Amino acid sequence: MSPTPTRLLAATVGGAATAAYYATPDVIRSRTARGWAKAALLLVATAATLPDARATWQHKRTAEPTPLTSLTWQDAADEVEAPGDDAPAPTFRSLPARKQAVIAGVGAAVMAGSVWATVATERWLYRRAETRRVAGARWAHTRTGLVMGGVAAALALIPDPPEGSDAPTGDATR
Repeated sequence: MSPTPTRLLAATVGGAATAAYYATPDVIRSRTARGWAKAALLLVATAATLPDARATWQHKRTAEPTPLTSLTWQDAADEVEAPGDDAPAPTFRSLPARKQAVIAGVGAAVMAGSVWATVATERWLYRRAETRRVAGARWAHTRTGLVMGGVAAALALIPDPPEGSDAPTGDATR
């Protein structure tokens, strides 16, 4: 399955913007100007994804709705449950407040860890390229940018899972 033109646009612009984002220290020496340039590049990359996001939204909006039946939720649950089956998992709101707080705390810790890891990786990439630049390498940040841009473009071209698939692997036969 080949990617749609809007997906190709998003991948191309996103990859180029990512490469330019990481290459800015080679071109712009002022930290403030570099910050503004990176913000503009982020805006361009985000704007490039909008046509693909809109097409996906319109496709899902116009897709055939799931047919309704006269069964109630309890009727459906009675049909699905067999003797010896485990009880359905509780919803978040049905959990006690203490467990909700623990789950929310774990989620917040995971998000904070993700932000920390992202910042640490960005700083490491910058320091590594600066070390190469000081050692005399030309366009040290640009080399890193080209690799990161290529990775970003490749990731943007990964196809969506097939329709109706809720399996993490995209396998609709499970």
